[in-house]
Amino acid sequence: MKVIENPAKKDEEMEIQELHPKEAEHTAEEADHKDVEVAGKLSSRRASRKGQRSVPRYLN
Repeated sequence: MKVIENPAKKDEEMEIQELHPKEAEHTAEEADHKDVEVAGKLSSRRASRKGQRSVPRYLN
């Protein structure tokens, strides 16, 4: 017996599979931005303790 597939359902499944990598990429980019922000705040606080102006390492 041959099973007939619903093309609309198959298209929907393909869209879902395509969205997951895009969501993962977006989440990773947000995490990278937060890491840079936190690193900047940390270096700023360390520098203020020493009385120096902070310059993040990634800008050197």
